[in-house]
Amino acid sequence: MCRALMWVGISAILILQGCATMKPGDTVAPTYITETPLHKSLDVSDDAGWWRVAFKLDRPNPEETRWYLDLLLAHRVIAPVLVAHEKDLLAWRFHRRAGNDATGHQFSFIFFSNRDIANEIYREVQNNTLLAEMKQAGDVKQDTYSDTTMIAKPLLEDTSDQSWSEVMQTVWPVYINGVSQMWLMMIDIYSRQLPRDGNDDSLAALEEFYKRINDEITTRWRQEGQHAFLHHLNAIFGYEPLLIRDISEKRF
Repeated sequence: MCRALMWVGISAILILQGCATMKPGDTVAPTYITETPLHKSLDVSDDAGWWRVAFKLDRPNPEETRWYLDLLLAHRVIAPVLVAHEKDLLAWRFHRRAGNDATGHQFSFIFFSNRDIANEIYREVQNNTLLAEMKQAGDVKQDTYSDTTMIAKPLLEDTSDQSWSEVMQTVWPVYINGVSQMWLMMIDIYSRQLPRDGNDDSLAALEEFYKRINDEITTRWRQEGQHAFLHHLNAIFGYEPLLIRDISEKRF
């Protein structure tokens, strides 16, 4: 009996159904997912769920969040993990926030995998020498990891906003995975394009370098985001108008 496999990786976003392919002349659309709960139709074990690696970052001035630290962690700490375990992750994403509260500035890597893979990823992150250096310097105040002795979030939709519709909760992980993948690729491209003193591998030099990368990506977002992202997203939904609850600021 055919089983659906949904795999969202660094290099591709694929939804495959081996027993429901279209042939020339077919008039019936293929079935990509079944009516059963999505996670039950996937080629993962019952020992799988969502896990989070969170980095609490130093923010001496709440008005000047050092967003570039997120990029440094994503590219130098998390990207090697993704390269090593791409095939083991059903879905993954980044989460960035910097609220004026107890949590403050926090960068998170959230992923869906089996428990053993989660533990391997934890070990690899914890053994990362750059992370150790950032902790020693006080840039990373704390790194925390979801408890793998229990699976608190076993469904693909479990980390979606509970106020959304059931359909939106189910499909949103695919969307945000692609966005996170794109953002990481932008970091990687600029890390290769921007000039840098290759002899200076100090933490201060790395932070300055990723600050420049962050500035480049911010420029691309400001200058091209309306057309490249928002316009084409609107096109996918047939150019139907979008209800914005707060129109005082256009931050989507």
